Parts: sequence; structure tokens; C-alpha cells
Amino acid sequence: MSGTCNDCHNHPCVCGMDQAGSELSGGLGEAEFEVRCNGESVAWATGKRDEAKREAEHYAFIYGQDGPVEVFEVFKTYTRMDYTRW
Repeated sequence: MSGTCNDCHNHPCVCGMDQAGSELSGGLGEAEFEVRCNGESVAWATGKRDEAKREAEHYAFIYGQDGPVEVFEVFKTYTRMDYTRW
């Protein structure tokens, strides 16, 4: 489908939603955010994407009093490890 994302209005999408507005994370709608202040991890928020994002933004507001804050959405990749050679 062409056009922009229904949620972030970008093309290509940068918010984790596809063009039809369905979750790219398998339809579960779960997300994880990390909040860093002065380059150090200070808080995490997980759960439904919109709720977790709001929680991370709240933490960013609170920790923003202590220095520069960055909020990252965490995407995990699972890789099977071969430990049979040990």
C-alpha cells in the first residue's frame, strides 16, 4: 500500500505501525521504551504501546530536570545460539 502511515504520517513508517494501521509486532500492540538521562539508562516502560509511550514520556519529563533525556523504543531480535561446541 502506498501513502503515509495512518499514525505517524511518515513514509516510510517510523512509529511501528504499517500502512493499514495494524501493529508490526504481530498484532499484540506491546512495546518497550527505555529512558536515558545523561547517557545512562534511568527508566523502562513496557505494555500496550500507547500507554508505555505515555509512561516513558512522563519519566522523560521527570528526569529531564537532571539533564538531557533521550527516549528509545526497543525492538528485540531473537537469535538461536549454538552452545553444542562447548
